[in-house]
Amino acid sequence: MNYIIKKASSFTVEEQSLRGISGIPQDWAIEKYIYVDNIPEGFELISEEDLVILLENNQSAYDAWLQSLRPIINPISPIQSVSILSQPDHSPFAAKNITVNGILKKFYKRLCGIQQELSIGENIILYTIPYAWVKMTGIELIGGENLDKASLYVLDSTTGNYSGVPNYTLNQFGSNVNVSKDFHNVSSNFDADLYIGMQIKIVYISLSAKTVGLNIDLIEVK
Repeated sequence: MNYIIKKASSFTVEEQSLRGISGIPQDWAIEKYIYVDNIPEGFELISEEDLVILLENNQSAYDAWLQSLRPIINPISPIQSVSILSQPDHSPFAAKNITVNGILKKFYKRLCGIQQELSIGENIILYTIPYAWVKMTGIELIGGENLDKASLYVLDSTTGNYSGVPNYTLNQFGSNVNVSKDFHNVSSNFDADLYIGMQIKIVYISLSAKTVGLNIDLIEVK
């Protein structure tokens, strides 16, 4: 299997700062998708074997970078003091500030879109979280048809940075959901915390061959 990846070095210093990935190893694969038939700008084609080698060669530097963020993004710690300093009632799009372990953080909306070609039957759609810490609040599906089905999972990173097991299923947010024709939207008042490298996996059962689009509603905390 081949992949297309976008390394940290493909992003400018400003873009890395906006994504919360400043200081990450420059050879690290920030975005990774299964190769279909085209290579978008900034991406490069790589085999599964070479991708494993690339990640292994940068693992120590990546772990050191990740450890520097642990006080902020440790998902295992049961103690994390969070207090809302500002939450205006008049606008759902207003910025909020929070304190996490005594550090002031802000929320930034990050709406991320992907497209994928589907065949009849089971298909796997993967999206890798490119931000240090985000809260997922919803997902939109465009181009589906009635009685398609979808299940949504959150996986550990390809190197198992959070559970110790690569691609381990950390949670499941949907099981055999019946898809609405053309446009399907799911949102929640309860956000899900996700961290860099985690993968959103959608198992999609399609009744026909087609291309669908996904918009993933994320709130970055930084």
